[in-house]
Amino acid sequence: MEIKLNPRPVQKQHFISIHYLRGLAAVLVCVFHIFSNVDFMPKHNGAIHWMRGGVDIFFVISGFVMVQSTDAKDTSPKHFLLQRCRRIVPLYWIATLAAMPRVTGEWYLKICSLLFIPAMNPKIGMMQPVLEPGWTLNYEMFFYVLFAASLVLASEIRIYAVSGVFVAFVLAGFIFDGGGIFGFYTRSIILEFLFGMSIARFGIRLPIIAAPIGFAAMIAMQFFELDRLISLGLPAAVIVASFLSAEDRMPSWKWANFLGSASYSIYLFHLIALGVLVYLWPIVGKSIVAFTAVTLVGMVLMGCGVYWFLERPMLQMFSAKRSETGNVQQSNETSLAFKK
Repeated sequence: MEIKLNPRPVQKQHFISIHYLRGLAAVLVCVFHIFSNVDFMPKHNGAIHWMRGGVDIFFVISGFVMVQSTDAKDTSPKHFLLQRCRRIVPLYWIATLAAMPRVTGEWYLKICSLLFIPAMNPKIGMMQPVLEPGWTLNYEMFFYVLFAASLVLASEIRIYAVSGVFVAFVLAGFIFDGGGIFGFYTRSIILEFLFGMSIARFGIRLPIIAAPIGFAAMIAMQFFELDRLISLGLPAAVIVASFLSAEDRMPSWKWANFLGSASYSIYLFHLIALGVLVYLWPIVGKSIVAFTAVTLVGMVLMGCGVYWFLERPMLQMFSAKRSETGNVQQSNETSLAFKK
């Protein structure tokens, strides 16, 4: 199996292979939660648990996209964070507020959930926000802040600076073995962002045949007690690098492209859809096969609806505001030029 390296990656902003992979990762997380969050569904341990690797694929993709989208640009930390907040925060707040009625009291947890601050959820005894998928966004926002700080450095050394900080955090977690927020941010899972950054910075590509091998490795390693970085993070990096190698050969599928666009909405709202379907399902029956199929379709359709009617208009609105600001700034600069 040949590994290709390109130290100066192609400066491309949209990768259809990554877009498709986002949609697939969202679907994997949906299936995992159907089995893990519903009482009457069978628990097959490793046979199902590997699907939580959709989160790990998202983390690797995030590291890849952040480097790929900023490597050849002069992006300020402030502009970068503003862009990330516009993309992540509004829809997450809406989903979190929609989930809050299920949580009585616990105002500290609710406030921390909205502010991306890890907090103990007393109901489950874990560091988890009101909206369950929000724990991953706490890591994402942490990564964005650190990556934004690295933008003051030359693009060639950013990855080394971020890597040094993340590795130091993980080592501190091994040495001091703390809990709370310290324990949350020192888990080895944060190194998955570095996998994606490395794939982008060094142009790592694997043959497409490595993708099914990566998924098979995810499945096989769930039957052993291994650190998540090894059992899910490494295979996720293999999958991302192999999908990228097929970028120029990817077919154009409108439905897959739409699924990729809607992946964030699907990810945020799928558990809300699951709660509704679980409540309604006894009216119909409890066929496991039928429940899985109907629930998965319902989750995806709800996410796609949220994307089309809510997320997409918000993104268009933010884009329009940026364009107006840019035009005003350009007009002002032109006026000053004529005055001179």
